[in-house]
Amino acid sequence: MAILPAPATLQALAARAAVYATRACSDGTRRTYRSAWRAFEAWCSGLDRPPLTGDPETIAMYAVHAADRGLSLSSLRVALAAIQAAHHLADTALGLGLRHSCLVMLLEGIARTVGSRPVR
Repeated sequence: MAILPAPATLQALAARAAVYATRACSDGTRRTYRSAWRAFEAWCSGLDRPPLTGDPETIAMYAVHAADRGLSLSSLRVALAAIQAAHHLADTALGLGLRHSCLVMLLEGIARTVGSRPVR
């Protein structure tokens, strides 16, 4: 029979794991993701929607909102990656993925409408 660690030990290990997880990205990426997450959180708050639901429809509506206000396609993709990372860190990624069919089609439509910078 294995002896289970004390709850305090498990809590300390979980805290250390969170520190390691946040170090998976550079400082600049973390700042960018934090800013993008705050914008998404504020938008959700304005609609009285919880931001960590993993709901692809909510994220699709946010993508439309961001594109309509002039966010570039590359910035929109970064914002969506930040939203996805926040869901993964909170372990609420309930099927959330940037490859979800409604998000894929939406991003393709935005790319065709808004366009993207030409590759030099």
